[in-house]
Amino acid sequence: MMRRRKRQGGDIGANLDSLMDILTCSVGVMFVVVILAVTQARGTSVRVRLPLVQEPPDDVERVLLLCRWGEIRPLRIDRWLGNALTIANQSSITYNSLPRVVDKMNASVLEDPYFTYRFEMRESERGYYQRQRFAHIVINEKVDTPIGVTMQSLRADPQALHSLLQGLDPEKYWISFQVDAESIAIFREARTMVAELGFASGWDPAEWSFPLRETVLGGGPSSGGPRAGAEVQ
Repeated sequence: MMRRRKRQGGDIGANLDSLMDILTCSVGVMFVVVILAVTQARGTSVRVRLPLVQEPPDDVERVLLLCRWGEIRPLRIDRWLGNALTIANQSSITYNSLPRVVDKMNASVLEDPYFTYRFEMRESERGYYQRQRFAHIVINEKVDTPIGVTMQSLRADPQALHSLLQGLDPEKYWISFQVDAESIAIFREARTMVAELGFASGWDPAEWSFPLRETVLGGGPSSGGPRAGAEVQ
């Protein structure tokens, strides 16, 4: 009798149809999941309609609405800068006159329910023989700052947002939302309401900390050398 020869390498004739069926089903499920995810992402993008960062037109003024910590507060730098420029236009702005101009700009109380504003003068060296003077606006949050417009108050009373924009002409002012990570939802809601009032708007992602300082005027260089003992701030 002849002996049967043993097969080498195991049974290569095993049926793999079941394994192929499982792999095919898995790939099909993954394909469907990817299609649904892409569709959902596109739908979200359309619903949110986040605006592009843009500058206001040249013939309008910017009004800042700070969306911080899930609340909205107006930061009306435009109001106080307008007063400052009016005073500056009535004066001759020079190195020597700038301190008096700053005093005039601070003559009245500069505040609103959320912030205080003041102007200060600073000097810097411009070479050994000249010094430069600048006027800054300094903005601080009030210690007892009231709660701003929240999502709850916005939905309960849309006039809460309207009151922040009271007296503003949509043809002359452009709303700039400054939005932190906690305020995306209330920003979307407020932007829709602002558009219904006829205001054009834009937005920037922003994390604000106070005090804020912004240069608003320059008094020009001094005509002589540095004063003895003068302190550069």
